[in-house]
Amino acid sequence: MDQLPSDLFPRVKVFEVGGGFHSGSSYIFPLIRRFYNLERLKFSNFDFKHVVPCKGAVGTLSPIKNLKLHSSKNLKHVWRKDSELGHILSNLQTLTISHCDDLKNIGASSLSFQNLTTLEVSYCKMMTNLVTPLVVENLVQLTTMKVSDCTEMTEIVTNEGDYHQTIVVRKLKCLEISDLQRLTSFCPGSYTFNFPCLKEVVVERCPRLKVFSEGVLSTPQLQRVKQGRYNRKECWKGDLNTTIHQLYTKKGGFNSPFDLNISETFPKLIEIWKRNPQEILESKNLGRMEIYKCSSLKYIFTPSMLFSLKQLEQIEVKECNTMEQVIREDEEGATIHTLTLPKLSFVKIERCSNLTNFYLGSQPLEIPNLWVITIAECPKMTAFSSTISRKSEKVIEEQDVEDNITVLFCDKVVIPHLENLKLSSTNIQKIWHHPSYSPERNQMFSTLRSLCLEDLPKLKDTCFENSFEFPCLRDLTLKNCPLLKTFISKSVCGDKPQIHQPTQTNNSAVLNEKVVFPRLEKLLIQGCDSLEEIIELQALNASEAQSTSATRSTMAETMMTKFVFPRLTHLGLDKVPSLKSFYSRMHTTQWPSLKFMKVIECPRAQIFCEVEIPNQQPLFCVNEDTFPVLQELTLKTNDMIKGICDGQLSLQCFPNLKLLNLQFFPETSTTLPYSFIQSLPKLEKLVINNASISEIVRFEGLINEERHTSACYQLEALRLSQLPELTLKTLEPFLLSFKNLLSMEVSRCHGFINLMACSTAKSLTLLERLSIADSELIEEIISCEDEDLQASIVFPKLKYLQLSHLPSLASFSLAHHSLEFSVLQMVIVTDCPKMKNFSQGELSTPRLEHMHLTRDEDGELQWEGDLNTTIKHMFDQMNMQNSQAIEVTDQLLQLE
Repeated sequence: MDQLPSDLFPRVKVFEVGGGFHSGSSYIFPLIRRFYNLERLKFSNFDFKHVVPCKGAVGTLSPIKNLKLHSSKNLKHVWRKDSELGHILSNLQTLTISHCDDLKNIGASSLSFQNLTTLEVSYCKMMTNLVTPLVVENLVQLTTMKVSDCTEMTEIVTNEGDYHQTIVVRKLKCLEISDLQRLTSFCPGSYTFNFPCLKEVVVERCPRLKVFSEGVLSTPQLQRVKQGRYNRKECWKGDLNTTIHQLYTKKGGFNSPFDLNISETFPKLIEIWKRNPQEILESKNLGRMEIYKCSSLKYIFTPSMLFSLKQLEQIEVKECNTMEQVIREDEEGATIHTLTLPKLSFVKIERCSNLTNFYLGSQPLEIPNLWVITIAECPKMTAFSSTISRKSEKVIEEQDVEDNITVLFCDKVVIPHLENLKLSSTNIQKIWHHPSYSPERNQMFSTLRSLCLEDLPKLKDTCFENSFEFPCLRDLTLKNCPLLKTFISKSVCGDKPQIHQPTQTNNSAVLNEKVVFPRLEKLLIQGCDSLEEIIELQALNASEAQSTSATRSTMAETMMTKFVFPRLTHLGLDKVPSLKSFYSRMHTTQWPSLKFMKVIECPRAQIFCEVEIPNQQPLFCVNEDTFPVLQELTLKTNDMIKGICDGQLSLQCFPNLKLLNLQFFPETSTTLPYSFIQSLPKLEKLVINNASISEIVRFEGLINEERHTSACYQLEALRLSQLPELTLKTLEPFLLSFKNLLSMEVSRCHGFINLMACSTAKSLTLLERLSIADSELIEEIISCEDEDLQASIVFPKLKYLQLSHLPSLASFSLAHHSLEFSVLQMVIVTDCPKMKNFSQGELSTPRLEHMHLTRDEDGELQWEGDLNTTIKHMFDQMNMQNSQAIEVTDQLLQLE
């Protein structure tokens, strides 16, 4: 390991070490110390028993900012004097530890965690305390501490007895402690603690926690203690110690509600529940209930049972195949006016094949604190709540009065604080009823932050009237809903105003600006076969059309609407075959915060256009202000001509684009206009895959000098794959124009016999990484004419070279000229059966000669003194193995 150069991995920022290293794991830390720009490191299922310490001085401080330790063995302390982990903690900002069963505490010197901001520890069953008083005081940047599910932990800060100074935890803002069954206090010693910035404390299921600290305690900004991460209930009795003690002694405190798990593992418990649930519920302090694989239960609760469960916060039901409802009304429950679940905050139902409803009864359902609903793989579920007629005992589904379709949420369900809703693999047809169903709209979705609708084969309509029904929505996912035609439907009536009041006039069009989803950050639409528009303008009916004046009709036809998505950063449109546009009428869109966009297989949509054409709305009508901060753009379509290749985008429409990924446009041979590439002043990476493209860029008659001086010099990475029409002749002008390439990858391009000319190779002076793979006809990488043989070809920056699955490759270069690779550190050669040597002329690889890093197809390291000899040795070995295989085959044939 000492033979490896110190700068072997200069650009690697993330490194994960998993199980299966065995003997090789002993040298993992000498290797890690060569990642000088490493920022994130994770050990998962790793055995620290035989780790060999690094030799020599530690050297420069590690840049690692994020360390995760998961399910690691023989790790007793994160830091101690001879601990290898101690060498990488100096700049650490986030430390996450979970399921490390041998860990006793994190340990630390006074300076080892001085930059740590976040500390999370969970499921460490041998840990009795977390840190010492000296260590906690030196966590000077710590803002968040979370400790949970450590069964033996009795204290967070251990009592060392002789520490008499005031312990100031200067920047801690959030402290969460949960499921610590033996925890008696934050610190049992009589120390003075000062938390000047502490604002949030969460304590959940710590039944023995009587007091926070035995000594003097100061928390000047703390005004509440939350009784669970998913529980909105709070408590405050003037100071933290009094609050903790009050909750310990008070009935219904954070330690009082208990968990109840009923499953087929405990058949007697199921029988008791079926016979008389009150035998289990006598304490009335049930806080969380999980029902798992109870095949004999058709329902769990009746309203009369729920009257006594005032502390119930969470309900989870999984794999109960005969269950039909979670709550079913009985005769006693029919007398109540409204069924209210006052503390329920979390509902999760999964894989219940016969479940039709969460609640079946005759009365309204109110859940004032419910904020998470997850329903998955319940194929018969059509509604969250259904009404049963007491006279006929028949179920009356809540239906939309207009189209007679069952609705998931009707106006008899009140959930005012819902934040997260995920529905997948259910029989739901509509989320919300038609607006006319309830004149006074229920504000159920006014607090919604995340909405995921996935694998809903019968969902036809959400029936949301406008995006302002979601003032808090941040994450919207519509996935595999084949019948869904639109997400937002806006009705227009003749006597009502149009969608927008005109704000300004632009030529003949009335321009109106509308903010869409004011807080939405991520939008993903995937696999929705029938979706045509995101926002649909419903047509006027006959009576409304008669009452609409000619003036208003004219205004509606000429109105230009601008939809603004102010906070959206991620947009994905994936396999939406019917999608035409966001909105059917004249409009533009603006995305001031969008950074990442993917449009994949939307064949009916014209993706980009600069000019708005009536009755032919593109997906995006673009100008310089449409995508001001877009950084990554991926387009996968079989007709890339629309918008890009036909030269319509001549303006600087993507001023901050860094990655352009173009995929799958094989039907029409085309090229990218030079004007388009030139309009991307910050483009760093270009990816083109699976295309009938004969040349990368159409230079449109520019002379060579103009090509070179006007080129997109900032391009650093190029990846080309499945481009059968691309050849050396058509690729070379492009490479000569982009001389700042750092990385180049070519694969499955079967039009090449050689990849680049000698003059091109000499111009790529900054190239650091070159990978060529799966190209059937390539015989050599560099082709040189006689006049090019005079000077050497030097790759002064190339560090990584990979040649894989090239059946015709004979050599890197067949010409007799010298090749110089000043800093080449890794060569990978795999499945190149005709490659006899690396080059015909002189070859210099000074860094590789002591690297011992040439790999064969099995991934084994080989080295025979120099690169040419090593390649020849691999060729001879392969021929010997092939001849042996042929000989064995002949013998078998003779035996037959």
